[in-house]
Amino acid sequence: MSKTIMLAVAVWGLSLLHTGLAAEVELTLLQTTDIHCYLERSDNLPAGGGWLRLSTLIEAERQRAGPGRCLLIDCGDSIQGTLEATATESRVAVGLLKAMRYDVWVPGNHDLDFGIERLLAAAAALEPGLLCGNLRLHPQGLPAGAEPAAEPTAVPAVSFPAWRLFERGGARVAVIGMTASYLDNWFWGPVRDGFRARSAVEAIGEAMPEVIARTPDMIVLAIHQGWLPNDTRAVNEVLEITRRFPEIDLIFGGHTHQVHPGTRVGSRAWYVQAGFHADYLAVVEARIDTEAHRVVDIVSKLVPASNEIAADARVRAAVAGELEAAAAFGRQRVGELSAVLKAGGSPGEDCPSSELISAALAEATGARVVVHGKLSELDTFAGPVTEAELFRLVPYENAVGVLSLTEAQLRAVIEEQLRNRGSYVACGLWGVVAHVRAKGQVVRLEMPDGAPLPERFTVAFNSYSLAGGGGRFPVLKELAGDSWRENARGGDSRSMLRAYLRAHSPYEPQTRRWLVRE
Repeated sequence: MSKTIMLAVAVWGLSLLHTGLAAEVELTLLQTTDIHCYLERSDNLPAGGGWLRLSTLIEAERQRAGPGRCLLIDCGDSIQGTLEATATESRVAVGLLKAMRYDVWVPGNHDLDFGIERLLAAAAALEPGLLCGNLRLHPQGLPAGAEPAAEPTAVPAVSFPAWRLFERGGARVAVIGMTASYLDNWFWGPVRDGFRARSAVEAIGEAMPEVIARTPDMIVLAIHQGWLPNDTRAVNEVLEITRRFPEIDLIFGGHTHQVHPGTRVGSRAWYVQAGFHADYLAVVEARIDTEAHRVVDIVSKLVPASNEIAADARVRAAVAGELEAAAAFGRQRVGELSAVLKAGGSPGEDCPSSELISAALAEATGARVVVHGKLSELDTFAGPVTEAELFRLVPYENAVGVLSLTEAQLRAVIEEQLRNRGSYVACGLWGVVAHVRAKGQVVRLEMPDGAPLPERFTVAFNSYSLAGGGGRFPVLKELAGDSWRENARGGDSRSMLRAYLRAHSPYEPQTRRWLVRE
């Protein structure tokens, strides 16, 4: 990959045959996506990356394009993912979106992690920038017993515009915003009762006649979904969208954490995706014929936020108070480790990290069994454990639920996890010993103290697993159902781990083989 830019060029249309040069205008469209509130660093660029460096690049592109000839769009998963985001409950990220003057923000699935009220607060702060035609929020939750996909009648809902028309440089650009349609498979608990998501294809179909009626010169789709040629779980709708809506000229994608400097998808649409964790700024140059109302050509590139780029001091100053508060929070001591806590190994077999998390959930909930995995690949050093290190152990805002399962049901859950052992979301086991065959069949269960098996097992899970783990755990999802009111436990997994470390410090990392291969 080039150190300076990744470049893709498309002669988009029959520009050589075009003669109406007087009607042509050039616009710059900029995209960020899946930043996850990475402010001054990146996972991938040595000593570079970060939203504040992207802000410097954005301002340079605005200056180059000239007044009124630029659009800035973010495709979601912006406000969760770092200690700074969690410590401020997303306020620092919302402050950055506002200070950087984004024209459009499309929320992603992780932008619901802090709850419905926080997303509503973000929407109010960024108004009218939030576009999302396939999401409704229900601040008071869906009525008890209501189907998640049903349209509630008694509870007021908050919906957002599906699209907006921008005038830039004499051209009319329609921007459509859609989030992930797969949200039901990622959330379980009160957050799940607070939204209704539907198919982006369906929502675009409703909006498109109105868009076309306004005679835009260019149609852009900003979506928190990605382009995958082989999407086995049917999470993303981009391919179907390009087939159904050939009117779309440009798609800014997200969610899949992929890097696409520019490629043709379908018969017409040009697809761009700016990676993740604030590595790149996507820059699209569009030449538009405002008389024919069409895009003549597109040139796109990804510009890295390399370490030579200075952080934007003006934007940093706008959120300085929140950053100082987050840094102070991160230094707070939680507990102590007597030895290094390793993140390696397989959960339920030889992974000290998952062993600790499982023990914490068991103590907090009273569950006899825990089905959980590791959430980080980073070791935690011996000595004091701070809030910053606690966040690295549990970087997600997961709630916790407890199910009462029969032996047959628990076996089915364990076997489902074993079938997904190659996935990063697969869980291990704690509290009961499972003897398993090579092909993942549970031969028998044993209590660790040799006691008889109970008639029913109380089993703790995090909310992501109970929601089906992104479609990977349908057996568990069916068992959990919409039972969170009865089965949710107060607090989240990070809070439970915090309480456990405070009660058991200095903690001695340990493992036990709960999954025994035969």
